[in-house]
Amino acid sequence: MRERWHKSLSKLLGREFPSAVEEAADPRKADEVYNASVKLQIGRTRDTKKYSLLFKENIHYGFCRNLFALRSLGIALSLLGFILSSAAGIWCIHLRDPKITPWVCASACGLFLFWWIGTIKGPWVKIPAFAYAERLFESTEKIARSKKEEENVKG
Repeated sequence: MRERWHKSLSKLLGREFPSAVEEAADPRKADEVYNASVKLQIGRTRDTKKYSLLFKENIHYGFCRNLFALRSLGIALSLLGFILSSAAGIWCIHLRDPKITPWVCASACGLFLFWWIGTIKGPWVKIPAFAYAERLFESTEKIARSKKEEENVKG
């Protein structure tokens, strides 16, 4: 698949991709070619109706990336909520007026705390990131086909 995507992207870019030897000799220059091709590809796939799956993958990736960026804040707020709710529950027991509400809040905050710590991690974000990248590169073939069809109509 990588070879097919490289061929499609190099046609769109109008430039051959570096070989493995060229990439090893000058990785920075190879990265510039790859970055240029990805930027070109992103620019050509902005039509959310035509590339709806790519658009959905981008939304999912953005959501996960943003949650990961808020991880520290989420952990801090969940921990704070757990501590304050538990303290309120203990205070109600101390006043001999036990209520269930603070314990429900403490449980919810505890669950969120475990979720933030256990789920929201770097590898968790990589899954939608790679899914988005795969859909983006799959769209190169669709763009190459539509570009070829345009040339056939003109010619």
